[in-house]
Amino acid sequence: MSAPQRPVRILRRPRRAVLASALVTALSVPAILSPAVAEPDDSPTDAPTASTDPADPVAPAPQGADDSGADLMTDSPAPGSDPTPLQVLDLTDDAGEPTASGDAGAADPGRVSASALPGASAPNAIDAEVADAQESGDLTILTEEIDTEGFNLAGVTWAAGEMLPQDASIYVRTRAGGEWSSWADLEPESPGDDSLPGGTEPFLTTESDGVQVQVDPGSGELPADLRLTLVPTDVSGAVELAPDGPGTAAVTIDEQSVSGAPATAGSGGEVEGSGDAPALEGSPDAGSAPDAGSTPDAAPDAGSVDAQAQPDIIASRPNIISRWSWGANQDHFFWPPEYSELRAAVVHHTAGTNTYTYAEAPGVVRSIYYYHAQTRGWGDIGYNFLVDRWGRVYEGRYGSLWSPNEQMTIGAHAAPANQNTVGVSIMGDFTYGPAPQAAMNSVRDVIAWRFALADVDVDAPTGITSRGTSFAYAGQPLPAIMGHRDVAYQTRTICPGPYVAAALPGMMAEIRGMVGNEFYLSNTWTTTAEVEFEFGERGLEVLVGDWTGNGRDTVGVRHGNTIELTNGHDSVPDIVLNYGRPGDELLVGDWDRNGTDTLGVRRGNVLYLRNDMESGPAHVEFAYGRTDDELLVGDWTGNGRDTFAVRRGNRYFLTNGLAAGPASTVLDYGRAGDQVVVGDWDGNGTDTFTVRRGNRYFMRNDLRTGDAHREIGFGRADDRVIAGDWDRNGTDTLGVVR
Repeated sequence: MSAPQRPVRILRRPRRAVLASALVTALSVPAILSPAVAEPDDSPTDAPTASTDPADPVAPAPQGADDSGADLMTDSPAPGSDPTPLQVLDLTDDAGEPTASGDAGAADPGRVSASALPGASAPNAIDAEVADAQESGDLTILTEEIDTEGFNLAGVTWAAGEMLPQDASIYVRTRAGGEWSSWADLEPESPGDDSLPGGTEPFLTTESDGVQVQVDPGSGELPADLRLTLVPTDVSGAVELAPDGPGTAAVTIDEQSVSGAPATAGSGGEVEGSGDAPALEGSPDAGSAPDAGSTPDAAPDAGSVDAQAQPDIIASRPNIISRWSWGANQDHFFWPPEYSELRAAVVHHTAGTNTYTYAEAPGVVRSIYYYHAQTRGWGDIGYNFLVDRWGRVYEGRYGSLWSPNEQMTIGAHAAPANQNTVGVSIMGDFTYGPAPQAAMNSVRDVIAWRFALADVDVDAPTGITSRGTSFAYAGQPLPAIMGHRDVAYQTRTICPGPYVAAALPGMMAEIRGMVGNEFYLSNTWTTTAEVEFEFGERGLEVLVGDWTGNGRDTVGVRHGNTIELTNGHDSVPDIVLNYGRPGDELLVGDWDRNGTDTLGVRRGNVLYLRNDMESGPAHVEFAYGRTDDELLVGDWTGNGRDTFAVRRGNRYFLTNGLAAGPASTVLDYGRAGDQVVVGDWDGNGTDTFTVRRGNRYFMRNDLRTGDAHREIGFGRADDRVIAGDWDRNGTDTLGVVR
């Protein structure tokens, strides 16, 4: 597949979400204040019966559904559910002044609460912050405890173009099962677009029927149109909350939509990713041949090494619940998908409860979808993928599941780094404890799958830098897997929480092993790779040799002093041995003319060679050249035994024996900055030199100074090149490693 074209940007700006204008009536009911209740204990009230530890839940056996979640949802709203109105409460007016509902208890916090407020000694640090603000009077907004219709997501938004002070704090607590939760700090999320409403992250809760909000403005002024929004699993109309209860009249909400929006993905739950295998791109810049005037014989055209089939990717696609399966209501969608080159992943948590049930999880995704698409005005869910606490993966933003291999749908999850990233969010709050291992494994698997398709090297620079956060300085290069907190500009978010953030380097190491070296081997002097496979951990040193003596070269990898070799063009190691020291330079050659390649090491200018594939002392030891020479291995005479050459600049000193002594042959070829590849390019039994410049290769078929006999373009300039006889025809050809 050729290099992806630059994505065409669809210059369409979403309309601002319309909520207040649609609320034409709002009827209050008599005040119903809940009696005081004891603070809840640490155990969840609705945790799955199959697990008593919400941090590491065990999924109950779903009825009639496979691992893909294909039977989770067939339409929206969910079968058997009762659509509930969206509920909103204005906290400030259009001038930024508190409304009557907003400042009902700011002057006298005790007056508005029938249930006890947490004290400064509460174990939850946020509870202590809230209590301190109430005691000191450092707050502008404190609502009453408000009875509501059922909801499972709360968020606070404000007018487009307005700024929430950097040191402002927004707190919310909810009531479920007659008990009030601890207070939670709602972290603001940058919209990345001044034409869109500002807002907080979504706060997840189990089915709740009460809410209370407190806002400390910090050192600044509150923004206009500060508004609390409560989102149920399935939205039907909207009502405005009154201080003493929910409105009694549901009002039709003017939802944004776009005509001709793409249909929801699939009709059977899961949708396979699309796109062909990664392509090996040729560069049009040929450079110049060694020694001007080179005229290669019948040189093939440079171009792409065409991948004939998708590689056997170690990091395979995990089971993913499609938008159709979890019930994405297409009426809420109005943002046409755009794509960009994938370079990195951003990991999130959604904040809120960790005790939603197995059956509630798809509804939680629907609530987030509505909040992002309509309340925040993003036109779709912001994350590319979401993961529940049982490790089930949900397709998020439209197109994420079937993005082209090297690209990802541009989400709305990490402004200003929405482009070039995939956003994966764990549903829950992991500020005070680790995420379930099942969830972390699924986050890893999703990222590894997309990185494998996009050929993302987790150790390579991403080109993405921080604009300055509490966790990353301005201009700091960011890794291939980062937390939202590393890139979230102009916010104080700690997302994905310290526990998940601390686990990301280990996740990157795991993905490094899952996304292996990709080998593309050519058996002809064309730009096509006939053989493709993966072997070994990405980034490891690659070896080439005939380990069995059958005439076919295969590959190996080295990690420290552990060597893994394969006897076929596949992902299975056939030989594993330890040899030498981790800092040794490793050598491969047929030192005894028996037709089988074995190993050697170089320390300084001393060479230690073995004639079998066993660990043990060297069979041959001698010194050749200088410590800083580049060492090359080849059969310079065609007698079947490999010996050595040292390179200094563009001059080569060849020896025909395995002993110290003067060079047998000295010649000049190419330039000092060229990369050199050794092989038998014409099948005459003698190895010669090729020099590489970018993705252009200049080959000679004899050991003399002169022009190149062949010139070819192959692969990319940043590929690792290897050479070998891949098909046992007696001639070496090229391969590249990614």
